[in-house]
Amino acid sequence: MRRTLGILLALALLGAGCVKSATTLTHALTLKDNGSSIQVRFGERIQITLAPESGIAWDVYDYPRNALTLDSRDLKAGSFVFTVKGAGGGRIVAYFGPACGPGVVGATPGPSCEQGGEPVDPIGGSFPGPRVFTVSVTVALES
Repeated sequence: MRRTLGILLALALLGAGCVKSATTLTHALTLKDNGSSIQVRFGERIQITLAPESGIAWDVYDYPRNALTLDSRDLKAGSFVFTVKGAGGGRIVAYFGPACGPGVVGATPGPSCEQGGEPVDPIGGSFPGPRVFTVSVTVALES
């Protein structure tokens, strides 16, 4: 029994030495990365931090749901964290600006936001936005 226990302990120690330490790579992106492309691998993270302005928040409009999960979302800080979950790719799109239409919170940005060619703040007046942030993501195959 003692000999078997010793052999099992030795095998466990040998096996532990063969395991790679798992550190997760995080791709940190900011406004200066707008329009860029990145290549990621399964399990890696993408952290996007967009500076808040004028008290109106950034939000995620779209992302490739087949390849990424949205782990956290802090609208006031303009911070979003994604984890790569599978093959594929696409564009992460975030926007900064007012809601579109009367009383519609979180509505999508676009032509429906405009009245007379200018985006309109839902509280009243014109707004110098919305702005859009995009980054193209490609999930690389393991080599």
